[in-house]
Amino acid sequence: VLTSLTLVVAFFWTPPGSMIRVSLQEGPSCCGTNNRSTSPTKNKNHNHSWTWTREETLACCCNLGSSLYNYAGSTAHWPHWKVHFRKIDDYFGWPTSGNVFWDEAFTLGLQRYYKYVPLFVPRATGGSTVGATQFFMVWSILPTCYILYFTCMFLLSHRSPGKWIQRCLCIFGICHFLFGTDVIAYRYGRGYYAPHGELFHWFEKIAWRIAMLLPVYQNITNGHWHNNHHDRSFIKTLVRISLLLWAIFFVLFQVIQSDVMKFTQFLLDQYPLQGLIPMWGLDETFFFQSSAVQYPYRESLILMIFWYGPFLHISGLWPLFHIQLSRVSSSSINSEWRRGKGRNES
Repeated sequence: VLTSLTLVVAFFWTPPGSMIRVSLQEGPSCCGTNNRSTSPTKNKNHNHSWTWTREETLACCCNLGSSLYNYAGSTAHWPHWKVHFRKIDDYFGWPTSGNVFWDEAFTLGLQRYYKYVPLFVPRATGGSTVGATQFFMVWSILPTCYILYFTCMFLLSHRSPGKWIQRCLCIFGICHFLFGTDVIAYRYGRGYYAPHGELFHWFEKIAWRIAMLLPVYQNITNGHWHNNHHDRSFIKTLVRISLLLWAIFFVLFQVIQSDVMKFTQFLLDQYPLQGLIPMWGLDETFFFQSSAVQYPYRESLILMIFWYGPFLHISGLWPLFHIQLSRVSSSSINSEWRRGKGRNES
């Protein structure tokens, strides 16, 4: 819905003879600046540019939404979303088991209509009223956020090696969140069970991993995190090395140890799905018994929330990428095309 509204607004906002251009520009450090639209700037061709948001802000929102909607498995993981949701339920006397939220959601709270709720509407058990409500709210905007996030990665792909591989991964993520995510038969928010829902759920997991690792790869290889100032060079080098080590850890323990093995077992219809650590009997050892090692995705989401959110926005160690919407006149487009053609011929 939000994607459609964006396209409609862009269509009516664009006068005849011009077009909308989305671009990413490396802006100044964020300290002392706000995150809202800047004043329009004009050039000799009378084009207009607005800073819409920052890629880092979008990344923080995507990771926060993913962490919130995964609240059901967060009882033993900081920040313990499910525990806090249950406390709110208890305070207001809302149910935490049985039908929880669905009777009220599909009948507007009219009890005489409860029996008319369609059978394909799943009944949540052992959940949380607050958890189900925020799941609704998060998933109403999360696909759009990830589509925009993958679009940002697509626009930045030319700065790093493997441009076309990056772009194919971004197109996969965009197409999934445009068309594939609705096939997943989630207990909340979808309202049905799909025969191929689990396969598309795996596609979505692949998209989550790409969204986690690709920005780290891009910012390390494109020089964006190498803009050292003499007084902060040690800190910035330490942070880059730390993120690189985290990415290696995430690939080894989340992608290879868990995802690749479980996806292979899923395709071969071998249940229960297990990672390498429990298969080798190492899940009771001191180092490998932690869920942060066996399945570090949830902890990584929290790390990325603080990395892209408070740290980058407040520290000012790096300039942030500004997502700009530009209204470009047709004469400017033609002149740019002629200049590009002349450079190619020369």
